[in-house]
Parts: sequence; C-alpha cells; structure tokens
Amino acid sequence: MRRAEYVVSYEDFLEAMKAYRRVSKRALIGYYICVWLWPALLLVCGVLCFCSQMQQDGSLFGGLFWLAVVCFGLGFALPARYRMGIRRAFNQRNVLVKNNPMFSEFDRSKIRFVVPGGAEISYPWDAFTDYFESDKVAVLFVKDAAFHTIPKRAMDEAGWSEFRGFVNSHARSV
Repeated sequence: MRRAEYVVSYEDFLEAMKAYRRVSKRALIGYYICVWLWPALLLVCGVLCFCSQMQQDGSLFGGLFWLAVVCFGLGFALPARYRMGIRRAFNQRNVLVKNNPMFSEFDRSKIRFVVPGGAEISYPWDAFTDYFESDKVAVLFVKDAAFHTIPKRAMDEAGWSEFRGFVNSHARSV
C-alpha cells in the first residue's frame, strides 16, 4: 500500500476549483455569470447611466448618478463575493484538518483519505467519476459535487505513476 502525506494549500484548492469547473457545467456557468457576465453588464450600465446623467443637466448628483454608483458597486462586488465564497469553502474544508498533514493510502482495490485524529473515508477506485491532473495537483471527483485534492508534492514520480495506473483503469480523465 502506497502512502502520501500532504497539506492542501489555498493555491492547491484554487487549482482543484479550476478542475471542478471543467467537470461540472453548472459550476462553469455559475462562474462565468457571477465573475464575468453580470459584472460586465453592470459596469456598462454604470457607465451609460453616468454619461447620461452628465448630458442631461450637468448636475453630478442626480438620480442616474446614484444608479451608476449602485451598478459600479455591484459590478465589483459580485466577483469579490465569488472569491470570498471560494475562500469560505477552503476554510470549511480546512476546519477538520486544522493545518495538520493529512494522508491518503492506496492500493489496487481502494484509496483511503485520513485526517489524523479526525475523519477517515475509503473509496473503491470505481467510485470516482472523473480525474484531473495539472502540474500542481491531482483531483479525484466523486459524482459532480465532491472532489479530493492531492498536491503533486505529496509523492515522488514512482508513486504518481502507480497512482495514475489505478486511476486510468477505473476513472476517466478530464
């Protein structure tokens, strides 16, 4: 049985979230709407309201000015709120670990994730629906809503080769 010990950093979690958006169309659509589409529309609306206010009567603090302020505020607040939600999700995952190293053990039949002094969960390899690997992390997906992140620094190349062999024979790669 091979063992990997690691601490998932916030940067690792961000990499895993990128992978999550590749797997879950709902997460990808939510990301583009909250971080790009609505803010862009609100900023354009703010600019148009501000320009219209200046052309109407030249007074700065009319009704359209305040609508422009609200549009600008929401245009910047929506992406910030999304980022805060990502940070909150990372912190909730970190509550169990409390910055202590966790580990995973795997063999031919299963993989086990263990938080020392806390939770422990085992999965057969075929429980994973998708797999994503970047230069920094490997992400195992359980259905569309749950995933486990293993930083690449957790194992040497021989360990990753063995791990990939088990994953490739059971889960699809993204």
